[in-house]
Amino acid sequence: MKNFLRKTILQTGDVAVFYLALLAVLFLRRPDLFSFSYYLMHCREFIPALLLWLIINQTIGLNNFRQLLELPALIQDIFLAFSVFLGLSIGIFYIMPQGFITPKTILLLTELLSSIGILFWRRAWLRLVNVEFLSIKVAMFGSNPLMEQIAKDLRSKQYSRFMIMDPGVKDLLLKAETDRAGASRDNSSRKNEVDLIVVDAGEAENDPASARKILDLATARNIPVWTHLVFYEEVYHKIPPESAGRPSWLFSNVLHGKKAVYFNLKSVLDSVLAGLAVVLLSPLFLLIIVFMKTCDGGRVFYSHRRLGYLEKEFTFWKFRTMREGADREGYLWNVGKKDPRVTRAGKILRRFRLDELPQLWNVFKGDMSLVGPRPTWVGERQALELPYYHIRHLVKPGLTGWAQINHKATDSIEDTIEKLQYDLYYVKHISFSLDIAIILKTLRRIFQPEHHFSIKK
Repeated sequence: MKNFLRKTILQTGDVAVFYLALLAVLFLRRPDLFSFSYYLMHCREFIPALLLWLIINQTIGLNNFRQLLELPALIQDIFLAFSVFLGLSIGIFYIMPQGFITPKTILLLTELLSSIGILFWRRAWLRLVNVEFLSIKVAMFGSNPLMEQIAKDLRSKQYSRFMIMDPGVKDLLLKAETDRAGASRDNSSRKNEVDLIVVDAGEAENDPASARKILDLATARNIPVWTHLVFYEEVYHKIPPESAGRPSWLFSNVLHGKKAVYFNLKSVLDSVLAGLAVVLLSPLFLLIIVFMKTCDGGRVFYSHRRLGYLEKEFTFWKFRTMREGADREGYLWNVGKKDPRVTRAGKILRRFRLDELPQLWNVFKGDMSLVGPRPTWVGERQALELPYYHIRHLVKPGLTGWAQINHKATDSIEDTIEKLQYDLYYVKHISFSLDIAIILKTLRRIFQPEHHFSIKK
C-alpha cells in the first residue's frame, strides 16, 4: 500500500510537471493569445502526448524507485525518454487534426521543459519519502580491510543507497539448507531478504565449496553477486586502491577506445559552450576586473604552465587571487585554510569560484574541457611521481570534475591519492550523463562552504 501511494504521488507530480511546462511554453510563446480557455484547449489536445510520456517513463524505468537514487543514471534515463518521446509524439501530432497547434515549437519546448522538470521533481521526491525503504539490502561473504570499511560505513547510514544485512551470507546458506530439508516452498518470507551478495573473490576461490553454494543460492533466488572491489566502486564512486594499482584493471578499463565518438562530440560542445559563456559573461568579467583593480591593484590575470591531454603543456589562466610573486615559492601543500598569500579580492573570488572563469578561454581553445580532472601543475612532482597518475591525462583536464566535487582541495599527498581514485573512476565511466551530473553538482557546490565537499550517495 505504501509503495502504491508513493508511486501515485510520483506520477501525479509528473502530470503537474507536464502541464506546468505546457503553461510556461504557451505563455512565453504567445502572450498575446494566452488565456485560461486557450490553455485548457491545449491541455485537451496534449492528452495523448501526456499519456505517451507517462508510458515511456514507466517503460524506461523512471518510476523504478531505486533507479532514482543515482543522478548520472537518472539523467541518462531522462535523456533516453526525451528522445523516444520526441520521435513518437511528433508522429502522433502529425496524424491527428492540427488546428492551431504547431508541434515543432510548442511540443518540442514542452517536452524539453518537462524533461528538466522531471529531473528536479524526482530529486525533490526522494527528499519527501523515507529513503530507507529504497535501500538495496546487502549480505557479505568474506572479510578483508576494504570490506570491513564498507560494512562500517553502511552501518553508519552514510551511504543510504545500501543497507548491510546481519546475519551475512553464511547464515543465509544455513537457512537455505534448512528450508530445503523442510521442503519449504513458501517464498513470501524470502522476498525481500537480500537484494545483493558481495563476496571477497580471493576468499571464494580458496573456499570453492562455499562459492558453489553461494552461486546456487543466488541462482535459486535471482540475487546478483558482486566482488567486493566492484561493490566498493559502486558505493564510493571511486576506484578501489587495490584496483588502481593493478595493471590488469588499467588494461581492462582504459585505452579501450569504446567512447571515441563521445570524446569528439565533447570537444565540439566544449568549444561552442565556452565561446557562448565568454560572450554572455563578459559584463561579469568587466565587473571583476574593476573590483580587483579597486581592492588590490596589480595584475588582473594569472597564468602558468599546466599539463593537459596526453601530458601536453599549455598556459592556464585564472583571475589572480594571491599577492604578486607568490608563485615563486612553488606549489605548496599544508598551507592551511588561511593562506596569507591570498588577497582581499582573492578571498571573495575563491569563495564563489569566480577566479576559475578565465579558464573558459582554455576550454574554447581546446586545451581543457568543461568537465575533466584538475589540470596538473608542471612542477607538482609529488603528484606526477605517483604510480599510474599519468592515466588521468587520457582525458582533457576540466574546469570542474568528479574529483573536485567529491573531495576537498588538495592539501597533502593523501588528498592527491584520494582524488586520483576519483579521476580514474571518471576515466572509466566518462559519459554525457556523468558530465551533466557533475555540472549540476558543481553549481550546487558554488554556494557551499569548502567543508561541505562530500556528496550524499
